[in-house]
Amino acid sequence: MRLVNIIAREPKRFPLHCFITIILLHLCSFIFLNIVCATAYEETMMNSEGKLNKPITRMAKVSAQLSKDVYKGVVNGQRDITEGQIRFYLDDVDAVVTAKYRNKFCMVGFRGTTKSVDDWMQNLDTRKQKVLRNKRNTKCLSTRGWVKAYRFTYENNVLADVIQCKKDCPACEIVLTGHSQGGALATIAAVVYGAHDYHLDPYVFTFGAPGALSAKCKKYINSSKWFRFILSIPGPFRSLSYDPTPFELFGELHGHEFYISSEDSTGIAYTGIDKHVDNHPYNIDAHSMDKYQ
Repeated sequence: MRLVNIIAREPKRFPLHCFITIILLHLCSFIFLNIVCATAYEETMMNSEGKLNKPITRMAKVSAQLSKDVYKGVVNGQRDITEGQIRFYLDDVDAVVTAKYRNKFCMVGFRGTTKSVDDWMQNLDTRKQKVLRNKRNTKCLSTRGWVKAYRFTYENNVLADVIQCKKDCPACEIVLTGHSQGGALATIAAVVYGAHDYHLDPYVFTFGAPGALSAKCKKYINSSKWFRFILSIPGPFRSLSYDPTPFELFGELHGHEFYISSEDSTGIAYTGIDKHVDNHPYNIDAHSMDKYQ
């Protein structure tokens, strides 16, 4: 208040250029702090060798295995998933598995595209549709095919499993994951869980997934907890080829983007948060979930 009064009553004692200088200094300080905080977060996420830290690595590996297992309809690769708390939901087209990993994660794995014609028709239906039913004025959009896939027969059962798991294990992190179309569905689920009064703030790990959400979905997204993995495989003449599916953008890309090698799962290149780098050449063989180590 004192500063305002001085400017109003005694302009000669406080020139306009000084006031502008103060505003600019505050703006620069704000930008600097944001850069420092973002860098500090990345440093805690990555270790001194430029690799993901142990908690995130564990979450990513469990997510990758669950994304494989949901294609099979079983959970074979997860020795530490609690018996009796695994549920597999399957309707005519779509499949989802829910599971509790030790007392650490409440997990949901969404299956990617299969050879089913109906499944492929969901991918091809790219008309826009609202993601959130109860938000009439929202412009958070995805494709109609993927929204339909998310709202499959057992949508409410899956959500009920997550809520019950979190109630039984308050310290457990919620982890949503999937490969390809399954990754797109995991991002839609994260928006739904974050937009309503479920008090859920999930981690999201996707593998070879396309962008599925419009820019207006950003308000429901916690990018710091979203991780996108894109696979590279050896190409000719010691070059690399890349999975083309993550570059098929039906919406904005959110979260941390990583390139990972099929030859070495520790060989990670980090693009950044809410950033995307388009690499060539493409090779559809790099889209296989089985090539993730």
